[in-house]
Amino acid sequence: MSYHHLTRKERGKIALWKNNRLSIREIASRLGRSPSTISRELSRNTTGQRYRADDAQKNAHLRREPCHRKQRYKDPRIASYVQEKLLQCWSPEQIEGRMPLEYPKDPSMRVSCSSIYRWLHKGLLAQSAVLQLKLRHAGHRHGETRGSFHGIRELNTRSREALRRKRIGDWEVDTIVSSDLTKGACLLSVCDRKSRYCGLVLLRRRSSEEALRGFRFLFGGGKLPIETITGDRGKEFACYKEVEEKLKVPFYFTRPHSPWQKPTVENLNGLVRQFFPRGTNFHEISPQEVEEVMQMLNNRPRKCLDFSTPEEVLHSTRAARPRRVAPSIGPSHPVGSGPPRGSAPGGIPPRGQRLPCLLTAQNPQTGQTRSGGSHPVRQTGYRTTSLCTSRRSPPSPAGSAASAHPASKG
Repeated sequence: MSYHHLTRKERGKIALWKNNRLSIREIASRLGRSPSTISRELSRNTTGQRYRADDAQKNAHLRREPCHRKQRYKDPRIASYVQEKLLQCWSPEQIEGRMPLEYPKDPSMRVSCSSIYRWLHKGLLAQSAVLQLKLRHAGHRHGETRGSFHGIRELNTRSREALRRKRIGDWEVDTIVSSDLTKGACLLSVCDRKSRYCGLVLLRRRSSEEALRGFRFLFGGGKLPIETITGDRGKEFACYKEVEEKLKVPFYFTRPHSPWQKPTVENLNGLVRQFFPRGTNFHEISPQEVEEVMQMLNNRPRKCLDFSTPEEVLHSTRAARPRRVAPSIGPSHPVGSGPPRGSAPGGIPPRGQRLPCLLTAQNPQTGQTRSGGSHPVRQTGYRTTSLCTSRRSPPSPAGSAASAHPASKG
């Protein structure tokens, strides 16, 4: 039998049966209570040989009042201290941390910052509405304000392989907005969690239709291996159901206002801003410029990859352990946003074709060589040569023809 206090209804029955001269054991049997419970109730609340249910209920409430936690906002010293510091624009956390320093030998002068916030929101302090305006984040809206998607996959249900970067094909997606928000052009950026291989697509406007066309261009026809996609809750990713249906992969969403849950693509956005800084109008950027930036980033050595390039890691992993790729889903090229149909993004050629040329620089005095990306290099004491490699064949002999590259700051 679970223990719980006598209710107002049970006390009314006790009063009725007691006045009818029923025994304590009979009353306990009818209520399903212990005889000792009925005996204590009668001894505590009988006045002048008569038991009254209303008086017994009032006495029970009075006896229980000291049993509850003390409501500190009713303490005039604490309430006045909190009000005084809030008027001085102190935060509740600062009040909580300062109180033990000013009253080290008075343990009753203690309060938590969550209690202060609760008092303000419930209006338990005098002038609570005025005091709330003194908070630094007063008036700020918290939580998701862009609407909500229904039936989405939360990030905590993603596989451990994706979390630990154990495989190729777990992509994080985001958009980089333009300075001209009226026209809405933006850049769709995707990045693989393991290889850091990136894809960039120029979108005419920030909408779910354009984002879907960008996904078709990047992943259509089996151009890139794909296992999962992770994005934020922006309106441009409202096409997640169509993406899941056409690519046959799960689309996961981060929590609202939590960019750290997709750190790979956020780091990529910072690298892209090196070429397209804030204030860039993407209406003035051509698809060829975006393609060049994508090639440079995919052929740039990364410290997290032991100074291999993302393209090398992607190709070596695909050759060692082939992965499932997305099926063909129709048109794969947004109008005016990339190379012709049939070519792969980021310099991944179809099977049988040769890889892009990698630059090697040779010093004529020492004979030392060093390799770099596919972007132009500074004209130093090194002589640049072109070394074209195939996906399956070893590097071509040292007597390959030299190629001239213009000098630049890249």
